[in-house]
Amino acid sequence: MYGVFRLGFFKMSQDFKLKLLLGLYVTMMICANIFGTKIWEIRYPEFVQSILSPLDNLVFTFGSQTVIPFSSQALSFSVGLFALPILFLITDIVAEVKGSKEANDIFKIGLICLAVLLAYSVLVVNLPPAQRFLKNEEYVSVFGQSIRFILASFTAFAVSQSLDIVLFERIKSITAEKFLWFRNNLSTFISQFIDTSVFYLIAFTKLPFDIPFLGISADQGLDFDFMVKIFIPYYIFKVLFALLDTPLVYLGVWWLRGSKASVS
Repeated sequence: MYGVFRLGFFKMSQDFKLKLLLGLYVTMMICANIFGTKIWEIRYPEFVQSILSPLDNLVFTFGSQTVIPFSSQALSFSVGLFALPILFLITDIVAEVKGSKEANDIFKIGLICLAVLLAYSVLVVNLPPAQRFLKNEEYVSVFGQSIRFILASFTAFAVSQSLDIVLFERIKSITAEKFLWFRNNLSTFISQFIDTSVFYLIAFTKLPFDIPFLGISADQGLDFDFMVKIFIPYYIFKVLFALLDTPLVYLGVWWLRGSKASVS
């Protein structure tokens, strides 16, 4: 059975492979937005906390805000971190094999799906509940926050993915289509920084007013200090994932082109 699956996997037509990548692209995008409201924390062992303790003395002041950008205690970041690098990986693979037009098509389809998800989320959060549905407050609390995430993701995604595709193609032309690892990582580093910055500002900034139809309450968000604490490791992890998935870019390009094609 394994042999049959392996044979079928590598004998897919390129058209089917592109459709599969599109499906995976949309799936991971939805996963990042639905589940990304959860903040995950990794606490350091005590000996690591002792080594990193000088970081607690690194303090910056922005207006009335006091920011300690690094924590010696733990790393905190959104669980959406695991899904987002896959989006950039897929567009880079498609751009390398099929060109920027095909990658842009996948990006546009993803953007449309995200817009539909946003509109549908706003609709279901604001529909009045049936009398027997006793958990509407919890429902609005969970999915109302998701609406804000989707809005933030939509904006950040539109800017960063467009930039990633343009940078990838520009670097590709400059390097005469060589050094795939270089254009994949450089375009991802820059676009992921923009993506993370825009997303965090929209998703986590405390607002002084309510936005009822989006399920957002006044002062719902994170302190600027904590935003910086999760922004830095979040971006660092994105950079590390981009470096680690470089072999996957080569594997994906080889797979999409066909096993007999070479990758530079």
